Amino acid sequence: SPDVNSHLLKRGFLAVQRLIQRGLISSIHDRSDGGLITTLVEMAMAGDCGIEIEMGYNMGIIPALFSEELGWVMEYLPRYEEQITKLLDRFGLNGHIIGSTTKTKHAVICVSNTFVLNEKLSTLRAWWEATSLRIEELQRNLEMVEAERHAVVNTSTPHYYLSFSPRK
Repeated sequence: SPDVNSHLLKRGFLAVQRLIQRGLISSIHDRSDGGLITTLVEMAMAGDCGIEIEMGYNMGIIPALFSEELGWVMEYLPRYEEQITKLLDRFGLNGHIIGSTTKTKHAVICVSNTFVLNEKLSTLRAWWEATSLRIEELQRNLEMVEAERHAVVNTSTPHYYLSFSPRK
């Protein structure tokens, strides 16, 4: 089980609230259930985008990607990096840049120059949903389950068109 320092957790929570209030982050996800690799893949699937991750840690792949210690993955625009770093420093927190999102729907994760994942987002979605769909095969009309399986693999985010320019 993860080690939890309640003071560190509180500082992290307060820092994240400030980042959100100031509009500095695009998305954030904790790395608890399944560790960092699960967090990264879930964020890519939710954002319907690719990721390119390069972690040069001097630790094994399992601790680097599957540790469920306290932590968040934040996505932000590069122009906010300095502000984010300063705010984290003020709260006694540190961060590491591990990669970026991409328009290609592909997940690439390297740890210490070793590729550990290099897969299309559609394949990752299929793996993610496989257990749920298998259970549904036992409970539902098979044609409907196949239609859902097809939709899961070929899903995309909705496209929104605004007739106005939003004000911040």
